[in-house]
Amino acid sequence: MSDEGLGSVEHGPVFVTGYQRSGTTLLGNIMDRHPRLAIFVESFFLPKYQYARQLYAPLSKPDNAVRLALALANEPSARLNGLEVDRDRIEALPNASYRDIVDVLMRDWAVSRGKERWGDKSPGYLSKLPVLRRVFPDGRFVHIIRDGRDVFMSVKRLGWESDPVKVALEWSRTVRKARRFGQA
Repeated sequence: MSDEGLGSVEHGPVFVTGYQRSGTTLLGNIMDRHPRLAIFVESFFLPKYQYARQLYAPLSKPDNAVRLALALANEPSARLNGLEVDRDRIEALPNASYRDIVDVLMRDWAVSRGKERWGDKSPGYLSKLPVLRRVFPDGRFVHIIRDGRDVFMSVKRLGWESDPVKVALEWSRTVRKARRFGQA
């Protein structure tokens, strides 16, 4: 990925999605090697807290913004990725929104890795693209598609599923839904 392809730091995050066993890990690892882009591994919590943000309202109140930031950083995947909260930076956000809080946390995380832009590799976000687009309208979405037959063989080899029809139907439905999102 060239610097031109990444865009300026002013652009939003990059989300790597795809059906399970489609190569999202490989693609995320490749993208993470870019000198300006840090890819968070499978956060899974961004949509959950978008839906639950009312529990922390109003976010414009610094104590509530910090409570939400601490809840995000306490998620298992956040701990695995080393996400930390700079309370002063969160408290200093004027009229904080959910997006502002997430962006500060994730940008700080990226900077701690010597990068200036963040992304997230979470295959499960394939079904959450509309909510991610609402929160991050300037986000970039990369949907990797692996041949459904190969997906089934990989899933079967891991013992996750042995019914090829079930996997094929779910894979097909998921890919169609993501393509419709991409076209919109």
